[in-house]
Amino acid sequence: MDDFMEYKTRGQSEPYGKPRVFLCSLPEDRGCFEILTEKILNKQNCSIWYVKDAVNLNEASDDYIAAISQMQLVVIPVTNKLLSAHSTVTETVLPYCLANCIPVLPIVQETGIVEKYAEVFGNLQFLDSSS
Repeated sequence: MDDFMEYKTRGQSEPYGKPRVFLCSLPEDRGCFEILTEKILNKQNCSIWYVKDAVNLNEASDDYIAAISQMQLVVIPVTNKLLSAHSTVTETVLPYCLANCIPVLPIVQETGIVEKYAEVFGNLQFLDSSS
């Protein structure tokens, strides 16, 4: 995972032995990354993994899927951009997680996108941090 993923932990400690959370977003949606990472690490002593900025996930697809298979939770910040674009998040990560019983936690970041959300995520429950 070192080739295309990085992690954050409480106090920059080593990730070994900690639950693995994958924070999966579009590069354009990285604005919410720090806020979500802080909230998660305040509640849970885990390692939060994310894709390095310069990585083309289409080139790393086999390694990417192998990395996701090791996660205990996948967190997806949901934005209008994510719901409107073709992306690895909705076309690869989400179906893989659902097919392999990896828990997914979508967190809606914007108001007014619930209808569009249902088109992409179906009846998968979400947290709403848009208000």
